[in-house]
Order: sequence, then structure tokens, then C-alpha cells
Amino acid sequence: MYDYEGDNVDGAKEMANYYDYGILYNWQAAIISCPEGWHLASDAEWLQLIEFVGENAAFKMRSATGWYQNHNGDNSSGFNAYPGGYCEYRGNGFYSLSKQVNFWTTDSSKEDTTKAFSRSLTHDGDPHVQSTYSSKVQGYSARCIKD
Repeated sequence: MYDYEGDNVDGAKEMANYYDYGILYNWQAAIISCPEGWHLASDAEWLQLIEFVGENAAFKMRSATGWYQNHNGDNSSGFNAYPGGYCEYRGNGFYSLSKQVNFWTTDSSKEDTTKAFSRSLTHDGDPHVQSTYSSKVQGYSARCIKD
């Protein structure tokens, strides 16, 4: 969780960031994070969502509040992406709270087994949901889809 470096789940749940921004997972944890009957979204499933939402998908998917310098979206898609930031390599710092959100996909790199694909939305007005290629030890959010 953003700005919590302990290992006590109950303690983490008492923090405001738990309720406001949710949990950040490394890739291995994200793969198993979804409840029974749900699964972590693949990049292909992200592409389906982006195509369905249409032009300016990132703006339509960003929450209407909480983004840096009031660069909120309109959440017309109902996705309500909230800017939970990310955790650097092995918990060595938290970054970009209110400025971006990154979501792991199930897609791991075939060329570099230490990296996987993710999708990100940023506060800078970019209308696209970016595709990123990141170290699996980063802490990102998870998007679960019902099976």
C-alpha cells in the first residue's frame, strides 16, 4: 500500500491510503490477487476495454476527483481509475500519488522474464491508456475481471 512499509495487514488497513487508493502488488502477487471466479486482466482484455471506451479513453476512465492539479477525468466510462501511484523496486519508495495509476496485466515478457506488461493512466492530459513494460518487482494496482 502506498506509503506503508510494514507487513501487518491489520495495520495497513487502518491507513487512509488503504481506503483511498487500494493495494499495490508486485507482478507475482497481482497474478494471484483476484478472488475466486475472477482473474487479472490480460493486455488483450485491456485493449478490448480501451476500444469499447473509445476516443480519449484515459480521460473517460480517470476518476472525476483526486488527480494532481485537478487533471481529473470525467469517468464517463464508469471505470473510475484513481491515481494510486506506484512502489519502486523492492519497496524502495513510493511515487506519483495523485499523478498516475499503473495496472499489471497477465502478460509477461518472453524476452526478459524479469519484466511484464502493464497499463497506465497519467495526470498530464494524455488521452491514451499507455502500455508500459516494467520490472515485475514494481508495486502496481490490479484490475480483476469476472470469469
